[in-house]
Amino acid sequence: MEEILAPANQLLAHLGKARGLLDLYQRGKADEVLSLALPLLESAEPVQRQLLHELVCETAFLRNDYARALKHGEEALALSRQLGDRLREALSLGWTGAALTQMSRYAEALDRLHAAIDALVVLGQEKLSCRALNYLAIVHEELGDWNKAIETYERSAAMARLAGDDDMLGRALSNLGEAYVTLKQPQQARDILQQALQVVKPRGDQVHVAWCRLALARLELDTGNEEKALELLLAAVPPAEASGAARTLAEVLSVLGALRAKRGEREVALQFLSRSLNIFRDLGVQREVFRTHLVFSEALERLGDFKEALTHHKAYARIRAEVVDDVARAQLASLTSRHELEQSKASQEIERLRNVDLAAANLRLADQARELGELSRRDGLTGLLNRRHLDERLAEEFDRARRYGAPLSVALADVDLFKAVNDIHSHAVGDEVLRRIAGQLVTVLRKVDLVARYGGEEFALVFPETQLPQALIACEKLRATIERTEWTEVAPALRVTVSVGVASGTGFTSWEGLLAAADAQLYEAKRRGRNQVSGSACPV
Repeated sequence: MEEILAPANQLLAHLGKARGLLDLYQRGKADEVLSLALPLLESAEPVQRQLLHELVCETAFLRNDYARALKHGEEALALSRQLGDRLREALSLGWTGAALTQMSRYAEALDRLHAAIDALVVLGQEKLSCRALNYLAIVHEELGDWNKAIETYERSAAMARLAGDDDMLGRALSNLGEAYVTLKQPQQARDILQQALQVVKPRGDQVHVAWCRLALARLELDTGNEEKALELLLAAVPPAEASGAARTLAEVLSVLGALRAKRGEREVALQFLSRSLNIFRDLGVQREVFRTHLVFSEALERLGDFKEALTHHKAYARIRAEVVDDVARAQLASLTSRHELEQSKASQEIERLRNVDLAAANLRLADQARELGELSRRDGLTGLLNRRHLDERLAEEFDRARRYGAPLSVALADVDLFKAVNDIHSHAVGDEVLRRIAGQLVTVLRKVDLVARYGGEEFALVFPETQLPQALIACEKLRATIERTEWTEVAPALRVTVSVGVASGTGFTSWEGLLAAADAQLYEAKRRGRNQVSGSACPV
């Protein structure tokens, strides 16, 4: 038996160690550990294989190996569907969408990212959509829809805060600040980038320390402060190199090369630009390849090497056409002069704008459809899931728990003497009480728990993979939080408490029986004097 279990235990140990290294931003070491785990793949259970592929995908992505990330992300996606694990399926959709974004495959990326976000909303885990939202914002940025990009970066940051995910919060803020730099809005850019640095520096996130310094350097260049920009760029190189994320290093080197060329430092400028271009080529990030060719061309033109500048300008236009419009490649092949090149660039830009308009229209329609779908799932007052959608999700969780023999607990929480709150303080105060309790529910409970407004002043809570004792602890924490709240901020002399009934087990013929048991326990809590938690374990 030990010989059979040993590989599984070894694999789990590798996965745990790699996860810990990634959390410490030691991506190279995490990759080394995962290389030891991969030979154990064939003997692993499907759940372990899914986790391994997902972790390799994440590690490869963070090391800018997007093709490898996509390959393992697809494997993780297929296994999560095979297992019926909808949460891991949604997360795998997000990772593959992110990889496709970085590979400039925007149409495919949009499909994956929207599917990930929609699935997480349906699962009641919208706060976990921060990663998918971040890369959706990048797609909007690439399509030229800056308003939508800014809005989506802000939404990503908000979800990251809600999820307590400082890693994604740092990423979203860094990208948002960089977007404001591009839009020539220096005050917003500086404020956001300083916020980002406050998040990423204590975590040891060297990639985004470098990224923020690069964006701040661009900000200084926009105001003509070359010395400060050079200081920031040189300070960005060590963390970029230490992080092992070659892409960030390449972007820093590209801006450094352009600045050195502007100062007439030919050799060092060309050295920086060549290194940057080679890194982007190795990574296969085509949009950065053509952008670096353009920077190279402008630098050489500034240095007086017009022939070599034209060579890079042609490479810029050719590769850009492959990314933006394949039809333009035949036209670019016959270019022999700078005049023809500029004419071709204008034609490509017209075609690109047409494509952007179409893509933007499609995005608006998709957003409207998603907003309508979201309205049908959410309670208008509190923003929580509504009763109809909670019933659907509880039915799914009940079936899953019975199928796999997993624990499941359900709770019903009711605001004590809520009619008196409305009668004495007004219905507006009553509505504010419900909104604040909804916010406390979301804050206190775990990411995997489901929360809904179940009717009037009643809320339903679903605790997957949770036995009765743990559910009682969570509900007692919630009860105490509500009791300790300074409700006098809402209305003078206002005091609010809740009673909670908890039931656990899957021995009923349907989920309705489990919910009825929780309702019976809620009645018991009310009978015993309110402002307390009552629970019982049901048959399994």
